[in-house]
Amino acid sequence: MLEPFTREEKIRILNTLGVDIPADSKLLDSILEKRLCAALDAAQYKDRLPASMNIKTLRPWPMIESGQGGTTSTRPRPLAKAVQRRTLADARQAGPSLPAAENEETMAIGNPFEDFRRTIRAIARVLDKGGRWCLLRDDSEDRNKIMFRFIAILEVTKNLPLFVVLYQAADQETQGSTEDWVLEQLKTDPPSSSPALSNISSSPLEQKMILKVLKQNSSLVPTDYEVDRQPLEAHFKVSMLIPVGPLEYEAVSKLNNNMGCSVCGKSGGYRCKGCQSVSYCSAECQRTDWADHKAACRSLKDATWRTARLSAASPGKENTTLTLVNRHTSMSLPGAQGSAPMTKQFFLSDGLVHPDVYGGDMFLAKMQLQTAAQRGRGHIMLYDRRMTFVAFLREDKDREVFREFVEEMQGPRGYMGVRMHRWVKRTGNWELSVCLDREPATDVKW
Repeated sequence: MLEPFTREEKIRILNTLGVDIPADSKLLDSILEKRLCAALDAAQYKDRLPASMNIKTLRPWPMIESGQGGTTSTRPRPLAKAVQRRTLADARQAGPSLPAAENEETMAIGNPFEDFRRTIRAIARVLDKGGRWCLLRDDSEDRNKIMFRFIAILEVTKNLPLFVVLYQAADQETQGSTEDWVLEQLKTDPPSSSPALSNISSSPLEQKMILKVLKQNSSLVPTDYEVDRQPLEAHFKVSMLIPVGPLEYEAVSKLNNNMGCSVCGKSGGYRCKGCQSVSYCSAECQRTDWADHKAACRSLKDATWRTARLSAASPGKENTTLTLVNRHTSMSLPGAQGSAPMTKQFFLSDGLVHPDVYGGDMFLAKMQLQTAAQRGRGHIMLYDRRMTFVAFLREDKDREVFREFVEEMQGPRGYMGVRMHRWVKRTGNWELSVCLDREPATDVKW
């Protein structure tokens, strides 16, 4: 049977999800476990599920019936398309469509989370072809397997199917019962095309992740949910599979925040007041770390700080609504009751001042250059990790400071000449003090 996750495996999975935890992180095991659970929930976009969802009241997904060999009296809606989950960055990188070849869908990649996404697509292909079971197997050793039989495919929205499954993990000791179960499925529910379609390659680490997701999702299935078990399925468990995709903005920013006390690994209660670059759980830990930290801390105090006078809107956009999206915004999955991606909106008016939720403390702001065809109308958009604040540094309002910011972005501390993250502090309703020439100590993921 598969061994429990090691600490290194948890960190690897979090890294593939976009949560950058160093291999030598001091984060406590209990905190690491909570972060992994939260990341796996976020990858399934569970916040989109209706709060009071009862799967017994959901209607079936329109699809090919088992054993019909590709024909149906209803109008099926392809699951292979419905399970796609892509952010804006994903869409730009992958192009308009995902791989269609069967061998591309059933072959492991090596990145455990990308393999999980591929497995969900492969399962959708099995179901679209009328199959109702599959076997995940480790091709490298053929030792670890997971048997799946799909009890129901339900519709939350037109883009959100749920798969209710009976499943059982198996290993070499249970090889005989696994083969018996597969033979039974081949008799009662033979694949409409190649039998290989129901065999999906899955590494041991991916299987561990899938089993963890199934355990977390089991609470979504009511205890009185009726399941028709076959004779060999007495010990199978019931749970649910939900399509997975890249973490969105809010999850990425939240899960990459507060990496624990830099001394002991406990949850960091506050950041160093001098530089904001490290977290501590107590004054005692901060004193212990001061000898090693003071040089870096003092370098931020010696940095160049600039006052940026901001506006609520970019040129010509006053009193309009801004919809804020970035590379982590999902372009394929709507909210539970709507059809548009989840976004943040701001009405751009100097009269609507954003509250200072940081209480005068420093916080990180993202700054992104927008050039304009008309000379003198360039601007830089600024917003914070929590999306509580958005404003614009305009060339036509503060030309000299705008020029300094552009030069910094286009220098070695900027990103591709158009973006940077910097520590800032609110000094007025539409004014920030910006630490211009010091990068954040850690890589910023939002």
